Amino acid sequence: MICTQPGKISLPLLFNNCWMLNLYKIFLAVADYKSFSKAANNLYITQPAVSYAIKTLEENLNTKLFIRKYNQSILTKEGEILISHIKKAYNNILIGEKLIQDSHNLIFGDINIGVPTHIGTTLVMPKICEFHKLHSNIKFHILSKSTNSMINLLENNSLDFIIDSFPIENTSKITIVNLNRCKTCFVSKNNLKESISKENYMDFDFILPNKSTSNRLMFDELLSKQEIKILPSVESYSTEMAVQFVKEDFGIAWLLRDSIQYQLDNKILYDVPTTFELPEIQLQLAYIDNFISFPARKFIEKYFIKNQS
Repeated sequence: MICTQPGKISLPLLFNNCWMLNLYKIFLAVADYKSFSKAANNLYITQPAVSYAIKTLEENLNTKLFIRKYNQSILTKEGEILISHIKKAYNNILIGEKLIQDSHNLIFGDINIGVPTHIGTTLVMPKICEFHKLHSNIKFHILSKSTNSMINLLENNSLDFIIDSFPIENTSKITIVNLNRCKTCFVSKNNLKESISKENYMDFDFILPNKSTSNRLMFDELLSKQEIKILPSVESYSTEMAVQFVKEDFGIAWLLRDSIQYQLDNKILYDVPTTFELPEIQLQLAYIDNFISFPARKFIEKYFIKNQS
């Protein structure tokens, strides 16, 4: 959200003003995406708001920051100079926050996490609850989108880190940490007497993750290698929705075992055995070392990174 104030604000007041800081955040997004519309989409603001922000910056600096070239918004020489200093300033702000919080043994601020719902509910939510009890000044922001969308937001510094099951390319910019592998299973409303096999799987109705999700891509790939192609009756974006479909007897759902262990233990749902292999999900943590916020770094160090040594 942009903090707005009436009247023109002089540049020397920049770092004392929420409004101007947000203008620079928008400037960084346009520079990263080379597009006003893409920057708007990823910052969850309107394109006119982005245009107004850039226009305001250009008026304050009395210079052009972008030019249109091949349907892209490209930085001018002045824009290149500005962005190099903004990135340095941002890094210095993070260092300053860390020094202050370390000196007072305090952790405060925002943590922006990108995680699919089916992973967030079981893996991340309990850790958030525990961390918040220890550090009540932390505000968490959780976003569930496609892997590619979350990577774009991470690279744009709109997310502190991502936890996902889709293989993320390890680049010089993004740090990848392999987390635990999660078992999966089929579950049903009733305790079925027969296993699902290559010979009879077409007799069942299936509830699967949406075909755009990372888990579904891995599911289809592994079963294809076993010459099995399941066409679901229902596609779901969340574990909760899939479980509800199972309870309503729409069919058999494929889920992370950890996400429905309570229902299995209490016979609310039943494990359905198979004669073929089901995928294990390799979870990954992704973050940008120079831009992850101090509270987010403390969070992943407590729950994820320390366990990898």
